[in-house]
Amino acid sequence: MNYEIVNFKKVKVEGEHVRISNNDPNMSFKFNELWQGFYQNHATMDMDTLVYGVYFNFEGDYQNPTSLSYDVLAGVASKNGTVSIQNGQYARFEIIGNPMTAPAILWQEIWKTKLNRACMTDFELYYPNPDIEKTRIEIYIGLTS
Repeated sequence: MNYEIVNFKKVKVEGEHVRISNNDPNMSFKFNELWQGFYQNHATMDMDTLVYGVYFNFEGDYQNPTSLSYDVLAGVASKNGTVSIQNGQYARFEIIGNPMTAPAILWQEIWKTKLNRACMTDFELYYPNPDIEKTRIEIYIGLTS
């Protein structure tokens, strides 16, 4: 799996929030509910607004993905944001596709990739596209120094 190491500067994000566990049989439902709620409450966004999916408050062993629990926030950058994406080094992965299915495909590949994860904040970044099937999605995995 190809990825690029990048430095990222702190960004505050606000939006909808949920707690997820990878071994929860309702995990997909919770993700769908989170994103539906976000888009219903932010329906006036324009095509220039970047959308974030921020993962934080990790519990469990990242080397055993099914053991992980974490908070997820679907939102937009805001100086008054309630969650901060931390400064630091990240592995950046990219996929083009439908935001409802492409991230799950990319996450399956990320879990197979050997990384020294920090498990502080990971995030997804969505670049809106009028053709939903051509949405650019980047997933950033926080790395230890």
